[in-house]
Formats: sequence, C-alpha cells, structure tokens
Amino acid sequence: MSNTPSPVRRWAVPITVIVAAVVLFITAISLGQGRTDSPEEGSQAAGEGPVEVEAVETPDLSDIERRDEGDPLAVGPVDAPVGLVIFDDYQCPFCAQWSQDTLPLMMERVEEGELRIEWRQVNVFGDASLRAAQAAYAAALQG
Repeated sequence: MSNTPSPVRRWAVPITVIVAAVVLFITAISLGQGRTDSPEEGSQAAGEGPVEVEAVETPDLSDIERRDEGDPLAVGPVDAPVGLVIFDDYQCPFCAQWSQDTLPLMMERVEEGELRIEWRQVNVFGDASLRAAQAAYAAALQG
C-alpha cells in the first residue's frame, strides 16, 4: 500500500482554496458596494470639512464557522482563537495539493490549540464528488 493520495483526495484541498478565495472576493466586493469614489468627493481640500460616508452593512457570516463540539469534520479546540473553514471537493487537484503541502503546517497550530479547522464539501465536480463527500462524512461519523 503506497502513501500517495488517491486522485480524488488530491483535488480536495485546491478546490477548498479556490472556494475560500471566491468567498473572500465576494465579501470584499459586497463590502465595497456602498463606496463612492467620485472625483468631487475624493478631492476635497484640507479644511473643507469631513466627507460623509454611506454606511455599509457587514454580511453575517457567523453561520459558516460552527464551532460545534460534535462536528466530525473538524479538528482543534472549539474555543481556539482562530477558526478556519475549508471548502473543498475531493476531486480538486488544488485542494489535494493544499492538503499535502499546507495542511501539515496548519495541523501544528491545531495541536498547539491556536487553530480550529472545519471542513465543508462543495462538490463542484459532479456525482463522484458528492459520493466522496458522503463517504468521508460517514467515515468521520465512525471515527
């Protein structure tokens, strides 16, 4: 039995990284929608008074990080100061590469109690991804 990850597992981490980047990008875009950068407002001379800025509503992302003690797809203490939610697909090559290269470094922080990691499956690559995610969840429930 070799230690090389299966093709399905190799895709898991890169897709997580991609999905996380997309979520961050969408959040940044939605936070920036209330901004107005017209030349008239941005070029006020000193002493003309404060510029009124429209309030921007911050999206509620509190349900993404669950911090559930019984979550079988999570590692690290529930009260860790930093929580990382990983969105992945078991067929994503980028997710697999991230799992192989970066996850071991993150696990050091988990063991020190500084980080909690929670996995979410996004199943981008079709039925095989869905079956792999279901199998992983079933395996996690069995310990």
